[in-house]
Amino acid sequence: MSTTKPSCASLRNPEIRMFESAREENQTMGRPRLDPATTVATVIALVMVVVYVWIMRQQSDRPAAWFLTALLLGVAAAGYGTNRAAPRRGAALLLAALVLGCVGVLAILSIGFPILVAGSLCLFAAVRSARRSSATPSKAG
Repeated sequence: MSTTKPSCASLRNPEIRMFESAREENQTMGRPRLDPATTVATVIALVMVVVYVWIMRQQSDRPAAWFLTALLLGVAAAGYGTNRAAPRRGAALLLAALVLGCVGVLAILSIGFPILVAGSLCLFAAVRSARRSSATPSKAG
């Protein structure tokens, strides 16, 4: 739906109207749909899942189910938050930041630092998302 009023020329000429609607679509498509910070956080956390399982297998041990579940929950929440148009994106990113932050602190002596970085990126994206949503005027008509 167009939120701007069509010009007088576009009312008379359908080609101008088509051009104006295409220009509006390009303006909304200028920003990428995926957030780079949360994409990087998701990739880091997912790589750390693989590294954790690999390290545990190298030590002939089984990964702790609760740790792996928490880490995968953080990956899933961060992955959901990569889409900028996702509903409740800020809440998902805050959940990812909290879970990844806690898991990162628990594992700080081995694989925790990259997980903390991923959690920090999620927190950064959540704050940035909250600022954008509060700065954007609502479209109540």
